[in-house]
Amino acid sequence: MMWCNNCKKPVEPSSHNEYEIPNIDVGGYETIQVLTCPDCRHEVYQEPGACVMCGELIAPGETLCALCAEEIGAMVTTLAEGLKIDRADALNGITEYLNMEDR
Repeated sequence: MMWCNNCKKPVEPSSHNEYEIPNIDVGGYETIQVLTCPDCRHEVYQEPGACVMCGELIAPGETLCALCAEEIGAMVTTLAEGLKIDRADALNGITEYLNMEDR
């Protein structure tokens, strides 16, 4: 699977074009295959990332899918409301908890 930046989704790429380019190290020409999105035909060249919680394929460089990020946000809001504190204070507390060396 590859990530299509145009469609914003993982796709199974198709080989669209092959190019012969000069390469001195190979002693002649080297064949380069360009992979393209089957939906929009834009070039794809990056592996998709995976959500650290659910494993869904997401954009390269991302760590959480939209659904997991939304769920975490809702849990932080619920914690803040339960403790009757600001959401920012709840986030600070969670950050401190995660940074603690001894649990």
